[in-house]
Amino acid sequence: MGINDWKNLSHILPQHEKAQYHIESMNKWCELSHRVLERLLSIVEYLSANNLAFRGSIEKLFQPQNGNFLGLVQLLGKFDTMMSEHLRRVTENEIHDHYLGPRIQNELIMLMSNKVRDKIVSLVTLAKYFAVILDCTADISHQEQMSLIVRFVDISDSAQITVKELFTTFLEVQDTTGFGLLQTLLDELKQKGLSIMNIRGQGYDNGANMKGGISGVQARLLRENPRAFFVPCACHSLNLILCDMAKSSVEAISFFGLLQRIYVLFSASTQRWQIFKAHVNGITVKPLSETRWESRVESVKTFRYQSEEVYEALVAISEEARDPKAKSEAQSLASEISSFKFLTSVVIWYDILVKISSISKIMQSPMMQLDSTLILLNNTQDFLVKYREHGFKEAQVTARELAQALGVEPKFPCANVTRVSRKK
Repeated sequence: MGINDWKNLSHILPQHEKAQYHIESMNKWCELSHRVLERLLSIVEYLSANNLAFRGSIEKLFQPQNGNFLGLVQLLGKFDTMMSEHLRRVTENEIHDHYLGPRIQNELIMLMSNKVRDKIVSLVTLAKYFAVILDCTADISHQEQMSLIVRFVDISDSAQITVKELFTTFLEVQDTTGFGLLQTLLDELKQKGLSIMNIRGQGYDNGANMKGGISGVQARLLRENPRAFFVPCACHSLNLILCDMAKSSVEAISFFGLLQRIYVLFSASTQRWQIFKAHVNGITVKPLSETRWESRVESVKTFRYQSEEVYEALVAISEEARDPKAKSEAQSLASEISSFKFLTSVVIWYDILVKISSISKIMQSPMMQLDSTLILLNNTQDFLVKYREHGFKEAQVTARELAQALGVEPKFPCANVTRVSRKK
């Protein structure tokens, strides 16, 4: 209701605040704001849990490409009367505090993330003893950051005690030496109220600044707390073994280089990719992974089971492609993969990578235990020893079948006994 008695305003306002209609209106407004915030928090939770972007190129309601957050708000407004009323007030400028701006989105994200982090810290505090797992990587802005994961025994539910590994935060790192990384870790633990003396384990990759026996993080932390036993990441160690094994062989380097050349040829053109799909069914060529060597099994799998089809696709490109460079490359690749040496390498590497890839996936399970890891690694070692003794002959049997399908003579090329000498 309006008023024009300005002389008695100081007396009228207190009476208005105590009036029943004012109290009811105020309660309705607060309830509306509360329910709108509940819906916005649910949207934030959904986008965060599914790792989806919040904002788009435009930050206005009912505009194209305005992002997932505003898009879900608009979608909810079509079916929810509470959100529909809120959007009406926003679009008609009846309210200014609409809680939809990017700053409010960031604030809601931070509030929810802090709540989750506090819950994790409370569980770790209840368990008392814990292990830390650190890993460093550069983000999209080229800022070095360190991920902090805690592993502990969750005893909050006495009926179901479980071991948990939970991500806590990313820490910005300025000094990537062992001293700098440890100091960053200690500052974070102190801020969260966790004692370094309660650490019973530490696990990192095989970087020198992490695992170094004198100045690495694990050595420095052991000097602070001798009970913080260091266990290197088994998956990283296995990956490094594969890297060193492959890099020590010129034949292996040439083999995987050939696979990458084939992928580049097909993927560089939509026309060539269509030719590939017309000849090869179900499986596609894959790029080589530089970080996870065991995943290269997917690159080898295509040639292990459909080498004849890939060969026919290369021949088709050499005959149909308009680009002279592509025609020449396709002819060269078709010639190289139609050799008994290449087919034998395909069989050998596929057998090895399938075995190691399955073990690597098992070791990445959060429930994997140290004794089980040792058993798996010992079994892998036994497999490689036996394969070194008998695997080559068995691989040749399978390679002969592939060679027969391609019409390739199952013979290795004669070794070049002529040494190339350089002029002095």
